[in-house]
Amino acid sequence: MIGGALEFLLVEDNEADIFLISLLLEESLYQDKLTVINDGAEAIKYLSPPKNSKKVKLPDLMILDLNLPRRSGLEVLQTIKDIEELKDLKIVVLTSSENQEDVILSKQLGAIEYFSKPTKLSEYENIVKSIFEIAHKQIKASD
Repeated sequence: MIGGALEFLLVEDNEADIFLISLLLEESLYQDKLTVINDGAEAIKYLSPPKNSKKVKLPDLMILDLNLPRRSGLEVLQTIKDIEELKDLKIVVLTSSENQEDVILSKQLGAIEYFSKPTKLSEYENIVKSIFEIAHKQIKASD
């Protein structure tokens, strides 16, 4: 966290969702930073510690879609759970899946919250704003 700003990692392949989340973040009261990765394999690569180091610069919060190319969001969650240096990463799932098994498995694999993408724009905006609020409250609570 830099001077109150948070760093978000968005793992999402849908361009419309990326655009909307980026826009909502820009419009928020926060000066947060957003890094976007478009597939699960790249997300794992981005989060993995360099070969000669155990240090990883973690984002303050990862927003993860489950339906991703190359590696699914559930595979990403499993990989993160298996890497000791990533155990403190806070993850919120934001996906089109409403499958109860996905919800349960995501939480078992460490997601702190699970949101299904609604079809109404206003509901989508409210969910994304809630994610930003969750992140800021969680980070302040851990400071």
